[in-house]
Amino acid sequence: MVFTAYAIKVALAQRYYASIKTWHLPPEFGEDLKYGKSIPDMIDTYKNTWMTYSPELKFIYVPLMEYNHWYLMVVSMSDRTVYHVDSYLQDHDIEDRRAVIRNVCEALYKIMTSDAYGDSAVYTPFDLEQWPIDIARGVPNMGSSANSSIWVLQWMLMEDSFAPNLPGL
Repeated sequence: MVFTAYAIKVALAQRYYASIKTWHLPPEFGEDLKYGKSIPDMIDTYKNTWMTYSPELKFIYVPLMEYNHWYLMVVSMSDRTVYHVDSYLQDHDIEDRRAVIRNVCEALYKIMTSDAYGDSAVYTPFDLEQWPIDIARGVPNMGSSANSSIWVLQWMLMEDSFAPNLPGL
């Protein structure tokens, strides 16, 4: 899948340059949570490849899919906010998608504060799983889910330059 390939590319490039500013998790992360994979199993699956500790971490990107529609959650460490970026967000979808995002935040917190991170776990914000979830502004509503995967990939390309307000789109 394209999202997974892109996430691998970013993870490998950051290691090469020894500066990890973003985590780009593959879509399987959200799927594994949805289907009840345990936190220890999530750590075994994702920590070494996708979630290498870095004091410079700025953003965590997690692409999520629901009913063939892709949307993105972006955790901004500096803003202490989780952004919901969605090209086809309807009022009746907001609460369900927010619940999925909150579940991912809780899992991220549990993973980042686990023994697997050793002494680095103390640098995880103590209230990460309670950060506000804001809807990114300036995102055009495309009226369907047809191109949602392309939009999500474009947002992920921002890497450490993510902007929650996207004027001019």
